[in-house]
Amino acid sequence: FGDDGRIITLPDPIKESSTRPPLVDMEEDLHPALQTVYRKPLKSMYGSSDPTGDYQIDVNVSGLIFSHHPLFSREHVLAARLAHLFDQYLTRRQNNLSGHLTDKLNGLRNALRNMVKVHGDQDLPQALQRRIFEYSLEVRNTRHLRDMEQEKDRTLLKNIIKVWKEIKALRTFQTFTNTPYKLYLRRENVDLAADERMYEEEILTEALEIEAEHEEDYQKKLVEYKKQQEEWKLWRKKQKAKKKKKNKKKRGQTQDDTEEEDQDQEGSESEGPFEEAPPKPEPPERPDFDSIVQWVREKASRIRRKPGEVILTPELSASGNITPSELCPRAEVARREDVSKRSLFIKVLYNDKDVSRTGSCSLTSDFRVHFTQLFHLKILNCPQSINLQVFEQIGSSFSLLAQVFVPVPEPSVVTGSAPVETFEFSSNQRVMFDHEGVGSDVPLSFEPDGSNKVILLTSGKLACCVSWGIGEDDVPRAPPVSQQLGGEHSGLGHLDAVTYIGASGLYDMKKISEWATQSRLDPNDPKNASIMQLLKVASSGEVTAPDYFRLEHLQEEFNFATDEEMEKSKRFRLLRLRHQGVPEFRNYKFVPAFSSETSEEVFKEYDRRLRDEEIINKEEHLDSHRALVAKYLQKIRESVINRFIQAKHHYLLSDLVVEEEIPSIGILGLNLFKLAEPKRPLKPQRKERKKVTAQNLSDGDIRLLINIIRAHNIPVRKPHSNKPGQSSQSAIQGSDWYISQVQVKPFVEVSFQRTVLQTTTADGPNPSWNEELQLPFSAPNGDYSTTGLQSVKDE
Repeated sequence: FGDDGRIITLPDPIKESSTRPPLVDMEEDLHPALQTVYRKPLKSMYGSSDPTGDYQIDVNVSGLIFSHHPLFSREHVLAARLAHLFDQYLTRRQNNLSGHLTDKLNGLRNALRNMVKVHGDQDLPQALQRRIFEYSLEVRNTRHLRDMEQEKDRTLLKNIIKVWKEIKALRTFQTFTNTPYKLYLRRENVDLAADERMYEEEILTEALEIEAEHEEDYQKKLVEYKKQQEEWKLWRKKQKAKKKKKNKKKRGQTQDDTEEEDQDQEGSESEGPFEEAPPKPEPPERPDFDSIVQWVREKASRIRRKPGEVILTPELSASGNITPSELCPRAEVARREDVSKRSLFIKVLYNDKDVSRTGSCSLTSDFRVHFTQLFHLKILNCPQSINLQVFEQIGSSFSLLAQVFVPVPEPSVVTGSAPVETFEFSSNQRVMFDHEGVGSDVPLSFEPDGSNKVILLTSGKLACCVSWGIGEDDVPRAPPVSQQLGGEHSGLGHLDAVTYIGASGLYDMKKISEWATQSRLDPNDPKNASIMQLLKVASSGEVTAPDYFRLEHLQEEFNFATDEEMEKSKRFRLLRLRHQGVPEFRNYKFVPAFSSETSEEVFKEYDRRLRDEEIINKEEHLDSHRALVAKYLQKIRESVINRFIQAKHHYLLSDLVVEEEIPSIGILGLNLFKLAEPKRPLKPQRKERKKVTAQNLSDGDIRLLINIIRAHNIPVRKPHSNKPGQSSQSAIQGSDWYISQVQVKPFVEVSFQRTVLQTTTADGPNPSWNEELQLPFSAPNGDYSTTGLQSVKDE
């Protein structure tokens, strides 16, 4: 970002108009069918411009092995870890980096020793001094790398022994065995005297080299110390001279000094505190040879084998016995039964199309699956992608575990000579079980206190081979090199050397130069000619690193619709007008999900209002001036309404966060006294409700409260007169029966916005309910403003 707060970017290199003038005078007059529309080149998904041919690609799926599976037991987890560490040990022993670096270090030391011995104390030329310095630097770097490799070897051996001990302890604790692994440690005795002699010689040689390095650093620091000490002494001399001058002025000053001289003195005295004193330099410490030797011995005891210590060579075998299921606990038996129910198969996808699949193979107890199936794919065009999908099947249902993308082979890779490659895969599915299975993406700990938890994901390795088939005349049925996918970028090595060597992304020429120096590229290699030319040009100063970056340079690829399509979309227009707060769509909620479902009738009122805005109707007013004033007032009214709508969206903190006030001691005291007060049901205490702003309301948040207290003089039913012929005794009994009956049982029914509620049923002409009814309230079109609430009507 620049000083003005804007992003520092270059202007868009693509001009809006073409450089060449148009063929016609006015570009707008050109027919729309003749307008040039520029598009980026894209490869068609449904066809290819490459010539078709009779090609064949063979996919050989050998099998897979899980490095972790949800049905792993704790012993399986440790066994997989042991197998992984042992594979690392075999790889490191085969590479033998520590041995190669040791031989290289001895060779460098001998060469450096011979150079110093031949020239002796003579004045060495500048080229020879530089060569000796480079050799010393190479010795230091090689020694550092050798120590790192030796430490890795020793740490790896310790970890293998530690995991094996954990497996043995777990087997003893659970009283059964799930894995057949056994670790043997082969011991090889060494000559103690020769071992001690080589050990001491290495320590002494390394200590002398480190002492020489420290001595060189000490001399550099000493020169810097002397320079800083001279600057500090010069500063002390200046301070002493200023102090003498100040004391001399004080002695010669009299009481009749003028105010001007006093001010000059105060100004000279105030100069001292603002002058910052440089720190006094400390002399560097001279390297101590004894401490260096002690440090080298401690490091050697940590990363190397001690003198006389036997050489341990681990050997891992799978010759152990697994405990039968009859002797295992119920949880382990359930896990093994779950393993036997599962099977796996692999789908082969060519250019994102499902072409074939393997047969279902059951999952074994060692979590290995062997497919050994070969698929011959007859293709016409060049392959873009080859994808292998691993599926797990339980009964009739199956689920996708992982996808493995296999690179397209070179035309020289044919069936029969192509080696089987291993591809790793993983899955982030979360699986838990109620038996001995540890699950996947679940915390797991092997410590007694539950610490050092690890989360293991389903992972494994798939062994497969992809190659080109061979025809009847022993000719590979592969497309030509020019049609290969990489053929389009085959010239990148000549244009961009950094991309060719695999270090793309480095835009700093200084870093590229340092990387090339550390990598020790061969300048005579034709592959490195372009990178050497690039470094040569960069060192001459003709090329500078860019101080900008592209802003949204892939924006066009992520535009899923053009501006013209967005403008033609009726649904997008409806959403935009509602967002702008247009009166016709201000609280419109019935927005369809698709543009085809949006009717043109929705925009009729809005389009009519836009047309009528430019027309001034003089018939409704006395003269044209009053018509213009009325039109102007209408615009002002709309402007005020828009400002009010915008102001409603400026929320305060109290609108978003409701913080209850912390009660004080006085309030707590009053509340305690209120507990002892007698209740007065005839005089209920009114509480003020919280105020809610209109913009925070929605349908269902507002309820209409109706308090129904009592009623007076409700009409009652009249008693029927006695029929003639009834006896007096029966008439008396009938009157008593009417008197004992309740004359009326009233209740109140309230209806509002299609919602009907009623109170309980009371007795008598003067009932008392004291009930509160809550009716849901919804404003028309969700408009909860004052004007919208006043327009609510209900029959």
